[in-house]
Amino acid sequence: MNEERRSQQTAEKLDVEDIKLTRKSKLWSKLDNFWFHYKWPVIIGAFFAIILIIGLVQIIGKDDKDNVVVFAGPAQITPNQCAQIEQELSKILPDDLSDDDKKSVAFKSYAIYSEEEFKLANEAETLANGQYDTVVTTSQNSANYKDYDDYLQTRECSIYFVSPDRYDNFKTYNQVCHMSEIFGENIPDGMMEDGYGFMLGQLPLYQIDAFQVMPANTIVCLLKQPVVGSSSDDETYESMEKFFKAIINFGR
Repeated sequence: MNEERRSQQTAEKLDVEDIKLTRKSKLWSKLDNFWFHYKWPVIIGAFFAIILIIGLVQIIGKDDKDNVVVFAGPAQITPNQCAQIEQELSKILPDDLSDDDKKSVAFKSYAIYSEEEFKLANEAETLANGQYDTVVTTSQNSANYKDYDDYLQTRECSIYFVSPDRYDNFKTYNQVCHMSEIFGENIPDGMMEDGYGFMLGQLPLYQIDAFQVMPANTIVCLLKQPVVGSSSDDETYESMEKFFKAIINFGR
């Protein structure tokens, strides 16, 4: 009797397992069939969903800057030094374009050397260290030039702190504003003889330690309003022009 009951229980157990296995097999078959027919749409959809999520996170977490200033010249400015310059420039900035109740400036730095500046920098380093030790290699300088030129094409910024070499380049291509267009007859002291910029070392701004990481012969200038890019927007360019005037008039 007991043996018969055990046999019956064993049979019932096997039947249950068969049912579970059968159900699992049907579900697996459906999933396998779905994956076979829709594998690539699922993969592509997941890829774009990830891109969308990353983009939304970046947009939500983005710290919008109200204005941008660019340095391009023979100086290696560290990220920490750039941050200090940003803090000082933010104090001068007149407008809060992003409407986030704070004024902030992005300061971008490109260490680029003309042939003459490259030679002088290496000679100075040789005298300082007693051995030939380049400040920046030729390949690095070329790469920095390319990065600078690429950024310049974006037309995101109109306020530039540049070396005399880059300043002459702006004038050659008629890209820089004459200061009479900005200040009229009331042009502050320190303007270049040609009238297209101001020597940084002659501005009160240069008395602030943060700005002394740039050479004294750095020239501060304003590019003409472009037809494309962020600076092409009238409100944005007007804000940049206003900011430029605040930089030049600081401390007067």
